[in-house]
Amino acid sequence: MTSEKLADYPPVPSWMVLSLSVYVAAWYLQIGTRWSILGAVRFEFILASLLIVATVFRWLGGAARGQSNQPLVAWTWILVVILGLHTIFSVDPDRSWFIFSERVLKLIFIAVFIATFVKSPRHLRWILGALLFAWLKLGQEGLMGHITGGLMWQNQGIMRLHGSTGMIAHPNSFSGWALGTLPFVIYLYPVVRSRGLRALLILQALLSIHVLIFTGSRTGYVGVVALMLIIVWHSPKRVRTFTAIAMVAVVAFFAIPKSYLERAASIVTLEEAEGNSSGARIQILKDAWVILQENPLGVGVAGFPKARFERFGRLQDTHNLYLEVATNIGIHGLIVFGMFVFSMLRSLRRTRLHAAELLGRINGSKRLKAAKLRAGDLTLIMATARAVEAFILIRLTLGLFGMDLYEIYWWLALGFAISLRSILFNAQRIEEYSPSFEKL
Repeated sequence: MTSEKLADYPPVPSWMVLSLSVYVAAWYLQIGTRWSILGAVRFEFILASLLIVATVFRWLGGAARGQSNQPLVAWTWILVVILGLHTIFSVDPDRSWFIFSERVLKLIFIAVFIATFVKSPRHLRWILGALLFAWLKLGQEGLMGHITGGLMWQNQGIMRLHGSTGMIAHPNSFSGWALGTLPFVIYLYPVVRSRGLRALLILQALLSIHVLIFTGSRTGYVGVVALMLIIVWHSPKRVRTFTAIAMVAVVAFFAIPKSYLERAASIVTLEEAEGNSSGARIQILKDAWVILQENPLGVGVAGFPKARFERFGRLQDTHNLYLEVATNIGIHGLIVFGMFVFSMLRSLRRTRLHAAELLGRINGSKRLKAAKLRAGDLTLIMATARAVEAFILIRLTLGLFGMDLYEIYWWLALGFAISLRSILFNAQRIEEYSPSFEKL
């Protein structure tokens, strides 16, 4: 008897989950721009359309129903409605509509697809595998671009590594992507039994660390510190974990090239080898604060650059997630975005704690032999929930120095939050268990 039959997970045709896995990998790798024939036939559009049709049929048939996660879904809808309204009432309607259609409506389907099709631990493994495949490819391209020099060029006084696709072309974006992969490596590694998969996770960690160092992104360096603090906080043995991290940091200090150490030090000293990016960022923050005071209801989706140019004659965007949200969709939008993120984190935490409770009952019982088959599934759910939690916290940290309201990260995390809740909701429906899921 398999754990999936035991727990009575909702049946989802494998071709749907496989299509979703291919779609996620294709989106990250932007294969339409890599292979002209796939771009010409609009491969991603066709695949997305197929998934949309499958989603509609599953919802109409009631097969996609389960734990509703109502607060999170409600805040998601409120956020999308606010973004839509601020697309209509924008200082730059054309730009707002482009961003809303391309970076909100399209990306939210990532969350919808994951929440609809990933209903069992087996399918969760599939989507995680697709992400790992895409991430390994991007990391490998970064390494080869460094070796050949094709993705290395001077910027702000040092040689900086750039990404191979438009989404991660800028060093800061490439660094942020690499940092976001590490929570999944760190928290999934202990629950993976296959030596081959463990080797791939280690390889991904090394590739991501390489990117973090040689992008020369100060934002990324701050994010690394945040990740270390998150790891220590989540660890049951915090002193030992902190000591281990400190030892690794000392070794890294002597291994990292001097120019990148100086780049990291400029976070504090504000002394740069070339240019004055720190001064420019400070000026942006001052301008954003003025525009926010003058437009507390927001200037519209992606409307800040135009509003800033009309007000000050300067073009750059906010370079700060929180000011991006506030200036684009107003103070009320910032509150809603905060509740949206808080609801995700709360849902993930409750999922993790409930999975730990079920796992504890399995480990402490001699009667429930069949339920012990689910122990591996529960540890996977816990590890993934913790990884997504850390992923969100890292994005919030990076948001202090960059703007990514209209990026895939929030929707990817949303999809996982809803999916994990649903998987656990179905996992605990074994007859021997009857803990109140709704009370947690």
